[in-house]
Amino acid sequence: MSRYRPVVTYVNPSLVPGQRPAGDFFEYRFDSGQMGPADGLSDAEWSKAVRTIADLDLNSDYEAVGDRLPYLRRERLDFIVTRLGNPTEDIGRAVAILREMTRPGQPFSGFLLAYARERFPLLGEFLQ
Repeated sequence: MSRYRPVVTYVNPSLVPGQRPAGDFFEYRFDSGQMGPADGLSDAEWSKAVRTIADLDLNSDYEAVGDRLPYLRRERLDFIVTRLGNPTEDIGRAVAILREMTRPGQPFSGFLLAYARERFPLLGEFLQ
């Protein structure tokens, strides 16, 4: 029997004060930049995460007509990997840009914040 239950709402992938963070609903696959439903969710929460991923096409690597979200996600993730992984990069500037990208309401801010904290634990102290 499938866990999926019909749901009419989506998980907000951006950080919004007063809302449960998207990180509670998703497991982030940092090697690919994709996400899946997290372990330990109720059937309704799991369904909400699955519907969000599928309907918003969050894991696609192609650009649908009029939809730049998959490329925006990849572009922002690539920024973090390239900038923060480069020892000659101006780290102060990179952190300032990352702070802006992880500000509440920015696209994929929750995903980017989780990625930065996972890959660069000390950086987490400077964000949010």
